[in-house]
Amino acid sequence: MAKWSYLGIKPKKKMFNSVKSWFVNLRVWEKTVLILVGLAALGLIIYFLLKGLGFGKWSETASSTNIFQESSSSAEASSSVEVAKKDKVNPLDGVLVTQAEYNKITSRSVLAVVFDNHFDARPQAGLNKADLVYEVLAEGGITRFLAFYSKEDAEEVGSVRSARIYFLDWVSEFNALFAHVGGASLAGPTNALGKIVEYGIRDLDQFSLGSPTYWRGTDKIAPHNVYSTIQKLWDEATREGFNQFDKFDIWQFEDELPKEERALKQEVSFSFGAGGDSLYDVKWVYQPQENVYNRYNGGIEQKDKNSGKTINTKNVAIEFVNQYSSGDSSGHLIIETVGEGRALIFKDGQVEEGTWKKESRLGRTKFYDSLGGEIQFNRGRTWIEALPNGTAISY
Repeated sequence: MAKWSYLGIKPKKKMFNSVKSWFVNLRVWEKTVLILVGLAALGLIIYFLLKGLGFGKWSETASSTNIFQESSSSAEASSSVEVAKKDKVNPLDGVLVTQAEYNKITSRSVLAVVFDNHFDARPQAGLNKADLVYEVLAEGGITRFLAFYSKEDAEEVGSVRSARIYFLDWVSEFNALFAHVGGASLAGPTNALGKIVEYGIRDLDQFSLGSPTYWRGTDKIAPHNVYSTIQKLWDEATREGFNQFDKFDIWQFEDELPKEERALKQEVSFSFGAGGDSLYDVKWVYQPQENVYNRYNGGIEQKDKNSGKTINTKNVAIEFVNQYSSGDSSGHLIIETVGEGRALIFKDGQVEEGTWKKESRLGRTKFYDSLGGEIQFNRGRTWIEALPNGTAISY
């Protein structure tokens, strides 16, 4: 006891009784204040303990992350709204594009590529990236395609084949770049290579350019194996100094019909084949859900080599033309592309009879309904089938 007294400290029991007595004798308001102060102190102790263990840091980090994510999400939402704003019209196919896409389209020339459609050239590469495609006879009942590109870069395009005189009339509508492998060159009315020079066509002939712009693939036998890419051809035109966009007469376009107003079924069939050669029979089969026509050639669903998908189109326009033999030694044809004639236009699973007109080599081919009003095409790819007058059509 003397030890505790000397230090001024009482034993624990006496100390506790003393504190208890002191607390009991406090007034009510003093007790209240003391309890509140104690609780506050306890709360501070708990807070600093948690912070020391890292909980506060985690909370701040989580909060910052949430804020960043919210800001990022808002920015992405804003960005996607901006990207999705498609209020410009691609002049070639009527598809709505963004301002940036439109600027790109109109910064370079439309490009035309001659495609082989010999049976040994199938499947062709890059046709489903074209905006506009013509199909027309070459010789021997075999057709070729003239595909026009403005906005898509196909992985490959081909196989690329030689030029014919009537291709130049369609190329001239856009002052387009013209990609081909040589062409008809006999003196006379079918001399395509001579007219390319005379007309000042922006020429991308494989005979002049060779590799690496063009190459021969190993998937097919010559001469059905020449390929390029749209980008390589555009790049070559830029090096040549003539890859500039030229304005042209634009077709009228409209939004497609809603599903409930479309036809449920339609098939359009005809044949280019000479002597009943079924390899050049063509059938377009309407798909109402996608509102496209799938292409069959020679009784087989025709695929794009790049994607493996069926070749399709939003619109099929049949242009009946005068066609006759030139009488030259190669059997080249003369096809009258300038003038006017009968036309059938298929879209939304429906058909419209009318006429086609082209006033000059430089003038645009246009299509008109039976009352003389210009046809409004669905936005998207159009295939024009240039068929000899009198060809039978089933639909």
